[in-house]
Order: sequence, then C-alpha cells, then structure tokens
Amino acid sequence: MLKFLKQFCIWLGIILIVATIGLVIWDTIQINTLAAVANANKSSSAGFIENPRNWVLLGVAAALIGGVVLGLGLGMPGHTFKQKMEARSGGVGGPGQSAVSAGTGSDQGM
Repeated sequence: MLKFLKQFCIWLGIILIVATIGLVIWDTIQINTLAAVANANKSSSAGFIENPRNWVLLGVAAALIGGVVLGLGLGMPGHTFKQKMEARSGGVGGPGQSAVSAGTGSDQGM
C-alpha cells in the first residue's frame, strides 16, 4: 500500500506541475492580449477581456500543491519499518510472534 501511495503522490505531483506550466503559458497569452488591448485603447472583437488574476492565482495554487505532493511522494519510504525488519531477519515469525518465541533470541534475564 505504501508503494502505491508513493507512486500516486509522485505522479499526481508531476501532473499538477505540468498543468501549472500549461496555465502559465495560457496566462501569458491572456496578459499579452490584455496589454495589447489596453495599449490600443479600444475594445477587442471578442468583447470584454476579464482580469487574468484568477487564472494566475490558480496556477500558483496548482504549483504549490504539485510541489508539496511531489515532495511527499519522493520523501516517502518504499517499505514500512515492519517490512524492512522482516526482510532483514528473513521473515522470522508471523504476526504476533516475537523472535524469542520463535527460538532465535537469547534467554538473558530468564
């Protein structure tokens, strides 16, 4: 489950960052159009040009969330601590069985 969550976070972060790049390109086009219309001091043939501030804020939010999710995905371990310990010990014991009851521990203190 942890490997799936790690891969999911990595891919979601990459998708959000790619979407952010697309939004930045779209915002650049909108802002250039708005500047051209403002400099010409006349309305465009498409009618009212809305303020692209909302799209810029959406792009910033997507970049922030994408960066956080990608960072989480890259920072997550591939295995849980329990899986690592079982791999090191060769899978001694099952659930609820300690190394001492499996006969591999020492009897110090008994």
